[in-house]
Amino acid sequence: MNGRGLTPISEDISQIKGIIRAVASIWGIESKIILGRTRRQPHAFARQVCMALAYQETSLSLNQVGECFDNRDHGTVIHAIKAVNEARKYPHIGPLIEQVMAKIKTEGQHV
Repeated sequence: MNGRGLTPISEDISQIKGIIRAVASIWGIESKIILGRTRRQPHAFARQVCMALAYQETSLSLNQVGECFDNRDHGTVIHAIKAVNEARKYPHIGPLIEQVMAKIKTEGQHV
């Protein structure tokens, strides 16, 4: 079980993998780049989107989400959440995040 909810962690990890696939698809980059250490844009922002959505869509704690992304700490996840929430306001970023959410929901129904 995880820190914020009653669902098994394996379900949350599976959901994070779906989030990473969706973001990689929309951003046009490989999943392994999202999980890597590069700070180059748009790779770093795509990773932030994944972390923010992972925290939002699963019941994992901040630390658990960070561990899924190459052992980043909870502060990095908090920063990602703030950065993504701010970026949603921009007309060229908000729709991309909505596309990711739609793709996650669509792929989740086909599992």
